[in-house]
Amino acid sequence: MEGYSSEKKQTEESLRSLEDGKEALIVELERTRARLSELEEAQTELEQRENNLVRQREVLEQSMGQEEQGRADVFSIVMCQYRVDKVSQKLI
Repeated sequence: MEGYSSEKKQTEESLRSLEDGKEALIVELERTRARLSELEEAQTELEQRENNLVRQREVLEQSMGQEEQGRADVFSIVMCQYRVDKVSQKLI
């Protein structure tokens, strides 16, 4: 009878430990889902900004001479990097 009580107690402790572990995993899963959602939103925002920059660049290229196009290329690269850095800082 004493062996049964001891075994039952160990089983109950193991079960509690497993339940605690399960709860911790559920909490971590929810945090991970939230983070994934944030990253997906940031990716969508970056893609939209990139598309806008491409359209702006195309419009500029159509209305500029060759020298001005070179300057626009440099400006476009700098602005794109600035925006990427800005969004990356939000994610950190």
